[in-house]
Amino acid sequence: MEPLFHDVQPLRVRRLRWRLASLPIFLTMLAVLQIGFGRHWGTHIVRNRDLVAWTILLWIVYLWLVRVRLEIEVVPGRLIVGLRGLFRRTRVGAEQWLRWEATRFDAARDFGGYGLRRIGTTRAYVAGGNEGVRLTLRDGGVLILGTDRPGDLVAALARASGRPS
Repeated sequence: MEPLFHDVQPLRVRRLRWRLASLPIFLTMLAVLQIGFGRHWGTHIVRNRDLVAWTILLWIVYLWLVRVRLEIEVVPGRLIVGLRGLFRRTRVGAEQWLRWEATRFDAARDFGGYGLRRIGTTRAYVAGGNEGVRLTLRDGGVLILGTDRPGDLVAALARASGRPS
């Protein structure tokens, strides 16, 4: 089935990348000091192979997390949204949509940052930027979908549901 709308966005938070990298960088430096220079820290000596294993594991987790992407797809009768590589995707049928409209927001102020955020009955999927679509559901819930193409997403939702926004 050909999607009516498809958008994949990387999380655009550079400070978060440095924070995530801090522990693997620290363990890499510690491994270089311990293995390369024979310098042990403190009274609890970590075996070289354990230190290398933890360092490699943390680098793998870091590389996995920085590859997470926000993916939004609209197909006839359904919206599919999720953070690819992190959580399972959420599917919302068109029969659950009450209304949808383009919106602007401040992710830090309104939702506490980027990614998947929940505040009460509102779920926000935001990778970056300050534009998106507000989708109100029949059960009272709200989905905020961050995208650089809110007009295209609104039009796709209207086509997918068979009714105007």
